[in-house]
Amino acid sequence: IYNLTSQVFKNIALAKVCTSAVEGQYAGYFRMSDGITFDKARLLHEARKHAIGLAERGYHPPIPRSYKLFGESGIATFRMMVSALVAGGQATAHDGVVATRLAEVLCGGIDGAAGPVTEERMLELEVEAFLSLCGEEKSIARMQAMLTTNKPLRN
Repeated sequence: IYNLTSQVFKNIALAKVCTSAVEGQYAGYFRMSDGITFDKARLLHEARKHAIGLAERGYHPPIPRSYKLFGESGIATFRMMVSALVAGGQATAHDGVVATRLAEVLCGGIDGAAGPVTEERMLELEVEAFLSLCGEEKSIARMQAMLTTNKPLRN
């Protein structure tokens, strides 16, 4: 699980962008079984057809899962990775702040290794991290830049 968590961390922390849905599947953003619609005009039709098919087959949402995560030791490992990226010029200091919050979520928080971490707890950590970052001046500048210029700001 460390390799998967590490790859997800690197992809998100370094803002790896996929140029196609297929590339997104191989990056792990989508399941290989997820459908791909290449024609935007058909997207709603395809989604509706898929939803109706699921309902007809008696679809039920999956049972919420719990995960065994790394907790504080994983966060420390990712912090070292972040420090190396910042020191090497591959990331800005604020990228480091964002990546550290990401590490806290992916590792289930400081107590993540103490026991299974539920999906609900992961979502709580994600919301907490997001709201915390929304209070950062540099995060606000990044969001404003993306909304006004449609380009990321590297501050």
